[in-house]
Amino acid sequence: MRTFTAHRNEDMGSVMVHVFYPNGQSLPLTHRVHHSPTGMEWGYSGSGPADLARSILWEVIGEEPEPALYQKFKHDFVSVAPYEGFILQEDEIERWIETEIASWLDGLERFENHGGMYLESKT
Repeated sequence: MRTFTAHRNEDMGSVMVHVFYPNGQSLPLTHRVHHSPTGMEWGYSGSGPADLARSILWEVIGEEPEPALYQKFKHDFVSVAPYEGFILQEDEIERWIETEIASWLDGLERFENHGGMYLESKT
């Protein structure tokens, strides 16, 4: 199981995100640049956190994640992470992905069961 760690290097004014592998190896997380050419970030909802969420999920699933998935991951994990940094375990991320996919499939099934009409409750 991989572990993702993020911390700030205040002396250099940068953030560091590493992936720790089961064999003890540690490598910097590859920044999959899409929203923020200046780097990854966390603790707010913006382009740096979007790239961090995208990069973490890409590492976990082995391919480019869909924007809706990494934006939701940003919302649920990255944007609310403490300023100082965080640690995420791969199994926690995988459980989150499974829950999100199950929720999406449930919504699709409800949509199809209503003849393709999406019924929205008025509460």
